[in-house]
Amino acid sequence: MKTNGFFGSLNGSVSVLLGAGRSNIALAAYLSKCGGRVMICDRSLSEKEIVKIAEENKIGNCAPIKYGTLPKADLVFRTPVIRPDDGLISSFVSRGAYLTSETELFFEKCRGNIYGITGSDGKTTTATITAELYKKQLEVLSAASFSAEISECRL
Repeated sequence: MKTNGFFGSLNGSVSVLLGAGRSNIALAAYLSKCGGRVMICDRSLSEKEIVKIAEENKIGNCAPIKYGTLPKADLVFRTPVIRPDDGLISSFVSRGAYLTSETELFFEKCRGNIYGITGSDGKTTTATITAELYKKQLEVLSAASFSAEISECRL
């Protein structure tokens, strides 16, 4: 799995998603639609709550896991809130899982050029104006619509 283009075939892969926020739920739906097995772990939710979220979002082949549990996984997706040096992440990586994020998946699957807008003020406004200017010439996918695109498997 640790080769260039490892996202090429997600069919049959096992992914652990650390955190059950909106973007990871969309990611779980995408991975499931691609034929992957998904396990979701969230410190603040019970397994029953995760099952309910998966059912409400029609995420197939999904199972909750208790925080601290170490099932065999090919990929571990973390949210920005979880530090990459978190002990649980280190344990997964030491057992052969590849640590990644939905952003890395997007970069791998995106067929076009990617432009980033950085800074401390005005990013959303600048990105919105830039996207509007380019929409007439190019297909534009903004970060705001990224989760929806992923959940619809449009990448």
